[in-house]
Amino acid sequence: MKQKTKITRGRVVRILLTQWLGCAGLVSAIVLIQSMLGKYGNDSGVAWAWLAGIFVPPLSILLTAALTESSIHWHDGHADTFKFWLAFSVGSICVAATLLIILIEPLIASSYFELFEKTSLALALWQGFAVAAIGAVIFEGR
Repeated sequence: MKQKTKITRGRVVRILLTQWLGCAGLVSAIVLIQSMLGKYGNDSGVAWAWLAGIFVPPLSILLTAALTESSIHWHDGHADTFKFWLAFSVGSICVAATLLIILIEPLIASSYFELFEKTSLALALWQGFAVAAIGAVIFEGR
């Protein structure tokens, strides 16, 4: 009989932090290039504010979990696999949707600013689910 591999809470936090930092870096690089090429005209602050609203909350909670001292018992304890995959999956959907919104604009009739306005509530909901799932992983047994 094959035994399931257990993953520690500390490793889960590092995986989720890497996921969100990597995606934030990628999307930020795209927005930076678009800003430098004049895609947003004189209103690139709108794009950066929209982007910050998506990435700052999950990164804040993950950085706090990664940079604060936790007991060895918590850090080396086994993470709930379902909660981990839920946090990872919901985060992936949120990040993929963000990337899609940034890259789809040339293919549709709406401007970036209309897309940001139309999608901000939906992304905020997904981001809320992601932060809640991340919190469920981080605060379990802490």
